[in-house]
Amino acid sequence: MNNIDLSKMVFNRENLIGLLAILDKNENVFTHVEFAEWCGSYWSEWRREQELYESTDKQTINVVDSIYYYFLKYKIDRFEKVKIKEWIQMLSGN
Repeated sequence: MNNIDLSKMVFNRENLIGLLAILDKNENVFTHVEFAEWCGSYWSEWRREQELYESTDKQTINVVDSIYYYFLKYKIDRFEKVKIKEWIQMLSGN
């Protein structure tokens, strides 16, 4: 999964968890900025696309929103490991 084109990555919980896991292991070929922008696109598409809106659970969209908001607020180019782990835990229900 680490040789991926984020522009073709389907917006869903499983892919979000997978991308966060790749970042957590430092196995990414995409940048943290590209990942944050993917989250921004996910959020935008979720608001526009009725089917995605209906099929996305609240926790997933909250994490997507949290990631993108954190990226914009702190103008970062790399997420801290602790934040990545926090988002993975939120999605895993732990």
